[in-house]
Amino acid sequence: MRRLTETGPGLDDDALRAALAAPAAEDTGPGPWVRVVFIASADGAATLDGRAGGLGSPADQRLLSLSRHDADVVLVGAGTIRAEGYEGALLSDADRRRRAEAGGPADPPVAVVSGSLDLDPASAFFTAAPVRPWILTSRAALAAEPERAAALAAHADVLTVGEEHVDPQTVVATLHARGARVVHCEG
Repeated sequence: MRRLTETGPGLDDDALRAALAAPAAEDTGPGPWVRVVFIASADGAATLDGRAGGLGSPADQRLLSLSRHDADVVLVGAGTIRAEGYEGALLSDADRRRRAEAGGPADPPVAVVSGSLDLDPASAFFTAAPVRPWILTSRAALAAEPERAAALAAHADVLTVGEEHVDPQTVVATLHARGARVVHCEG
């Protein structure tokens, strides 16, 4: 586990990208590299007025944006999608260009963990997504909400990652099987 502590305005974006980058594959072994980025207040709260974004400063937002630069997939919970207004490209134009010039996709897919499928397929998250999102859910949720599952499947890849509940190990294994070496988890 690494923690970045020097994030002052004196560090340029390239230095921060380098500090936030996942290690090379030969240094991490055969599985994926999972990076978790979150914010909390001094008293442990993860939201302010229902949003994590309310806790962050412009420096925090800069770090969050830059930390996505090498992600093969951005992993978030459904509550984060509903509360934070994720829509459109999540990377800066410079990072999208840099990724494309390196031969990769300009935008990583967003994978959403949902145990209930309580997502609106008509929301801007789906309609403005630069790449088709992935919904990670349980077999039980699919059986309980077949119409919603079908509506979401029209806009996203709906993947089963557990029987009764979403299983974290199956989430990581599924993302890795879909080509994600760098899993960037936030929320």
